[in-house]
Amino acid sequence: MDERMRAVPRPWTDSPIGRSAALTAVALFGVLTLLVVTSPKALLNVDASVTGALHAYAITHTGFTRAMQAVSDIGSGVTWWIVLAGVSAWLAWNRRARLSLFVIATGVGGSLINALIKSAVNRARPTFPDPVSLAAGRSFPSGHTQGAVVGCGILLIVFLPRVIPAVRTGVVAAAAIVVGLIGFSRVALGVHYPSDVVGGVLVGLAWLYVMATAFQVGPGAAARRDYDDHMGVGRGSDAERSFAVLADDLLADPNVTEGTGFGSNPGLRVHRKIFAMLVQGQLVVKLPASRCAQLCDDGDAAAFDAGKGRPMREWIAVGADSMGRWPDLAAEALGYVRSTTAR
Repeated sequence: MDERMRAVPRPWTDSPIGRSAALTAVALFGVLTLLVVTSPKALLNVDASVTGALHAYAITHTGFTRAMQAVSDIGSGVTWWIVLAGVSAWLAWNRRARLSLFVIATGVGGSLINALIKSAVNRARPTFPDPVSLAAGRSFPSGHTQGAVVGCGILLIVFLPRVIPAVRTGVVAAAAIVVGLIGFSRVALGVHYPSDVVGGVLVGLAWLYVMATAFQVGPGAAARRDYDDHMGVGRGSDAERSFAVLADDLLADPNVTEGTGFGSNPGLRVHRKIFAMLVQGQLVVKLPASRCAQLCDDGDAAAFDAGKGRPMREWIAVGADSMGRWPDLAAEALGYVRSTTAR
């Protein structure tokens, strides 16, 4: 296989973890749908007991009911359409066409998928003689919950790369809490069974995966696509894609951030110190002077000149013909610069 092609790893959606997670969600949704359609006694008992207990609490605690209704209203389809339309417009204004189209297609497609499944399964909603809330349409899967998963997922895909690494976990946790609250509110209001909510989560996750795969966005690809949309270069060159992929891997380290190096060249920093960058299709990294000399002597790299007329002792340039070594050399540079900043 050509070395240049091997240097461009698969997108995250084609990774073993990504595929396994998506297939698991689809399989679980299939099993759950079968259970909902066949209505075994165990599922009916769980759904009825949880929904009944929450309804009994809601009718005697008006404050709780009002709070759940507020959460449900905030997580309605109207709210998500306003939010996603605004995000899509903002992305289009900033010439990020791929992400803008992804937002709209995923939102619209998710609504259609939900309507189709509800029509096919045709499950009736819970009924009570003294309901605290009413909802039209069928019950499975929960549209509010699926909408929350898709909506929060879209927002994470678009904005998480712009969040500093130190708080990304907290942002993802907050999104999960939002989904949980919206799903819980639908059961608490007596308009959905717990299995409806679980179904909404599963189909929402599966749909996000399908659309992220189709548009090549999400963890490990969002930064690359943002860059492509901004620069108008489509998929970019092999060198750009390879650098973007290794950058995505290294950005998993909370101390690594994106930045520019030696002008406007895309680069990576650790503790604010540049350690790798892409310059005219070559990977440029900082390593100990002795290591740089060794790589140059072996013919694996060339001394890097930043335009001052003389090569730099601790910087080397590795060409596209050695693209397969880029990830290891970038990781080595990260370790070296990290050690120098820790002294």
